[in-house]
Amino acid sequence: MSASASHSFIRNPSLIGVPSGDHLVMMSIDTGSYYDLNGTGRFIWESLETPRRFEEICLLVGQAYEVSGEACALAVQGFLDRMLAEGMIQTAPQAGTTAA
Repeated sequence: MSASASHSFIRNPSLIGVPSGDHLVMMSIDTGSYYDLNGTGRFIWESLETPRRFEEICLLVGQAYEVSGEACALAVQGFLDRMLAEGMIQTAPQAGTTAA
């Protein structure tokens, strides 16, 4: 699956993390895999405590890091795609729908 404007995303609850400077060091309880998120990655991860739509995430990143437009959307999409592939985040049901 690829991150797109039609999805909302939320953290996978099986990951735990510890701040380390501006980074976040994380481990998957399910797989034992370790991850190190930089400042921007940590910012996105922390914003996904509750479900967020792709557009919301882009807006938050754009405001926090003073970037806008297509470059921001492409960077956010690439990061979300990697997080989805690693199982770090998952898609969340849209409001008014139920999970299958």
